Amino acid sequence: MYFALSRGGGSLNAPVILIHGLGSSHLVWPDVLRRMESQTVYTLDLPGHGKSGGTGLQSVSAYAKAVWKFLDAAGIYSAILIGHSLGAAIALETARHDPDRVSGLGLLSAGSLFHCSKQSLESIKNPAMLADALTWLSANLFASGAHKKLQSRVVDALQQARPAVLAADLRACSRYEFTPLPEKCSIPVLAIHGSEDRIVLRQDAQHLAHSIPGARLVNIPSAGHMVMLEAPERVGYLLTCFVRQVNAREKG
Repeated sequence: MYFALSRGGGSLNAPVILIHGLGSSHLVWPDVLRRMESQTVYTLDLPGHGKSGGTGLQSVSAYAKAVWKFLDAAGIYSAILIGHSLGAAIALETARHDPDRVSGLGLLSAGSLFHCSKQSLESIKNPAMLADALTWLSANLFASGAHKKLQSRVVDALQQARPAVLAADLRACSRYEFTPLPEKCSIPVLAIHGSEDRIVLRQDAQHLAHSIPGARLVNIPSAGHMVMLEAPERVGYLLTCFVRQVNAREKG
């Protein structure tokens, strides 16, 4: 699995693993997260995405197994996982399977379920209809006031993804069923949600956060599903502070 690596120092800190969402790649993350100060950051391309070989997988659990294999191959025992959308579900599943290997969870645009249109679900059965899914995504990924150039850049990147990968990711999202972390799990969790997110609704983000003991949910005004791109400074600050707190806790 391909990854971009930034060694920002802090070799004694748990590394950060960034996990992108549907149809994306490591390039979707803003520099403030990919090059986090005083942190070693691995920014992944999931199987079939970006520069990674293979094919897209069709379930959150299958993607989580790919993340576990990456951790093993990289010799990483414990890491802070930060995921966006489908990537957040993957991060949660990774932690649920082996909580001892996860020092903290940063969950962006995460909820107890994904709201997919009927057209996008039908496109799973008929690849010729994937254009309809892209049209729906284009209209729902961003808040109403998002910059048009930003929207175009993200949509162009989605259009470059292989149709089979998009179909696999849509199937993974449609099948996703949120399962809380084990009761005795004490992993620190920061969830960040855009107030205008139309793919993960506010009540579903709240349900997820309330189901995880000690989880903190932060709402970002005037941001949509691509919250880390719509409000990079705010999201970067929140996650940098969270990572520092996790590292202090681990050393404490």
